[in-house]
Amino acid sequence: MSHHNTPPQAVILAAGLGTRMRPLTDATPKPLLPFLNTPLIAYTLDHIARAGARRVGVNTCHLAHLLPPVVEPLANALGQLQLAWAHEPHVSGTGGGLLRAWQALGRPDAPLLVLNGDAIFNADLRRALQQHRDSNALLTLLTRPLTPGHPGGVFTDPEGRITGFRKTHHAPHTHERAYMGVHIVEPALLERLERAVAHLPGVQDLIDTCWLPALLDGDHLHTLLLDDFWVAMDTPALLLDATRRALLQPDLFHQSPFRPTHAPGLALLHPDSIHGAARLAPPVFAGLGAQLDAGARVGPCVTLDGTHVGTNASIQNAILFGMGRVEGRWEGCVAVAGQIAQVHLS
Repeated sequence: MSHHNTPPQAVILAAGLGTRMRPLTDATPKPLLPFLNTPLIAYTLDHIARAGARRVGVNTCHLAHLLPPVVEPLANALGQLQLAWAHEPHVSGTGGGLLRAWQALGRPDAPLLVLNGDAIFNADLRRALQQHRDSNALLTLLTRPLTPGHPGGVFTDPEGRITGFRKTHHAPHTHERAYMGVHIVEPALLERLERAVAHLPGVQDLIDTCWLPALLDGDHLHTLLLDDFWVAMDTPALLLDATRRALLQPDLFHQSPFRPTHAPGLALLHPDSIHGAARLAPPVFAGLGAQLDAGARVGPCVTLDGTHVGTNASIQNAILFGMGRVEGRWEGCVAVAGQIAQVHLS
């Protein structure tokens, strides 16, 4: 095994179609959707850099050509992360996507940190890697306590050893945890995945194809419990709700770029583009590409960039990104690159 000496490498799973995010993902791949005016995948890259990995495999499919122009500058800004692209013409599932990206990295003999490109969370992944090494497990999954509305699917004993997946568990006194989509994987398990996929072409789910067979073979699979902020951005409603929470509680999300600059709750990155007669109700986060005319009404709970808010516009509880000039009323919506998703606010 490679537990103790080899620096980690990383994979980002970014191929998904994002069907539950439509119509936003009709024009923008899901990892490039904005959270606090920043592409979701930027937070994933930041986690990877902080964990000490320097080579990153990225598997792509949907609107793949839009990813490199954004992701490559981000990777350079975070310490010159080296990217290896693995494009799949059709989505092959988490198993196939992980395998393609690992192969694009050259099948490294190193622990592999695997993350989705569409989730945000608070975690110290460098510490998680050390805990993984100390456990001598082939696989470590980050998990969370069960919460209403989120599936569980990972069963563990009191010491964190995995005993089952998806209601199939084989030991007493188990605890069910929520699956986060963050893995640390040893090469021996990736080699097993490679053999399995070679005999099972098509769409391959990681759990069914590799994790569950390894568990049934008696291999040591481990979990770490994370009881902190985490959101998988599966729908426009989740994206807007997480945005509102992060604006109202600036300390909630540790990677948040929202830092009030002019008054409590107001972050205006290009104040010269904000007319003095614009009416702002905090919290508002206006990016470098935001422009507000006199009379524009913005807030509360608004993030916007790449958008010119006209005199007759009113925006609240909304995300506007790359929308050009707007007028009229915008409330309870996520609007990105000309696509608009209306959200029912609870």
